[in-house]
Amino acid sequence: MDYQEAHKKFRSIEDDLNLFDARIGDFAFWDYLRYPIWDQVLVATGLMDSILGSAKDVGLSSRICTKMRVIKNVLLRNPSNSPQADFVFIGGGASRRVLNTNDEYEDPWCDSLINYLGEERCQVWETSNSGRHHSYKYKNQFSSLDIFAQLESLSRVESKFFNILNKKDQSFISQIEARFDLDFGIQLNLCRQIEASMLRRKYILPVLMSCLKKVKPRAVFIMCSYFGREIYVEACRKLRIPIIEIQHGTISDYHLAYSYPKLGAKVMFPDYFLNFGRFWCDAVQLPIPQDRVFTLGYPSIESKLNLTGIKKKQIVFVSQRTIGLQLWEFASKLAGMLPPDWMIVYKLHPAEFDDWQARYGEPNTSNIEIVAADGPSLHVLFSESLIQVGVYSTAIYEGLALGCKTYLLDCPGVEYMQSLIDSGCSVVRLPEEVDLDNCKVDVWPDRECLFSKNWKSNFDTALCQMGLL
Repeated sequence: MDYQEAHKKFRSIEDDLNLFDARIGDFAFWDYLRYPIWDQVLVATGLMDSILGSAKDVGLSSRICTKMRVIKNVLLRNPSNSPQADFVFIGGGASRRVLNTNDEYEDPWCDSLINYLGEERCQVWETSNSGRHHSYKYKNQFSSLDIFAQLESLSRVESKFFNILNKKDQSFISQIEARFDLDFGIQLNLCRQIEASMLRRKYILPVLMSCLKKVKPRAVFIMCSYFGREIYVEACRKLRIPIIEIQHGTISDYHLAYSYPKLGAKVMFPDYFLNFGRFWCDAVQLPIPQDRVFTLGYPSIESKLNLTGIKKKQIVFVSQRTIGLQLWEFASKLAGMLPPDWMIVYKLHPAEFDDWQARYGEPNTSNIEIVAADGPSLHVLFSESLIQVGVYSTAIYEGLALGCKTYLLDCPGVEYMQSLIDSGCSVVRLPEEVDLDNCKVDVWPDRECLFSKNWKSNFDTALCQMGLL
């Protein structure tokens, strides 16, 4: 089964069982579980690795230190201690911050907007990385979301001892499980997943709403609204606080966190969506009206797209956790075929920083350099590389804009890039297909269409139309 077939079957199950309208009490469970179930299907069919990864194996002392940091965050930094603010930002979390040229860890999606609005008007709520939050300049405007992770842990304890679904609900869910087993050969145990989600909501939602009531924001901005983060949308919806999603990556008809068959199919979707550029308006049908979708641009990279490095015989690989094993194997084979004056730079995704050595091992040749959190930025690498190789990362578009000849590896997820493929972008299966003698960029998307300029003006326009300026 390939990716397209799996996608088609998944959408058929949704339509046949009317899952978008299914409810257990007032709980729209498919809003919360659609993308996690899709992730499980991709893993079970061997098409991709999980976007979540696996827990890192650490010793007892490390676990104790982590727990102490989390307790400190819960007691001293939780959102219930936040003062009033005009805006709350829920970014990508500590693990997604990147080190900038000023040796500060920045959130690539939120920090530019916070600076523009004025940090004194904003509160930043963030998930930690093993209890850690990187040194952060907005210390007086910052809270940790660790309290909600602890509440989720409590909800899991209750789920072990109580069944909260009645027989009618269980019968319907059994039909869903049977269909997934028939089409994908996957044992979902969906009853348990729904109960866990309902209990998580029961524990977290009242506390989250209490925090928002205290802060009284005019609006909440969120980077990524799926994989359990629907809880923030639901809390805002109940309190009639506008919630606005900032685009953080590639979206397409194949991205089931954003692609929906009709308006309103996902109730717990943000009220507004800020995209990178006009290109993304046509890339996918969001479950909200077009007049609630605004073009912002990509503030953190707007100036970086003008970098002019000296191109050298270098190939940059843009990794992602979901397809990292396939991409690493391809890079390793290509490295063994390269002339001595060529180099491969393998840029890890933030989700791979902690366990890449266990997953990939050390490079077996000297012409591969692995770049993690403390290495050069992708934009510097793009500006000095002749070629880039990837699958479906948003960064591939950025590499194109910075003049990299682009090759897409033919593995699950490349379907996201159909527009680039239709424009003539090369899709490869074998390392021999990477042509070192022809580094001319033969696909040149409209940079302004992909990443709109003048983000500040665009932001003002969007805020004005939302009634927030």
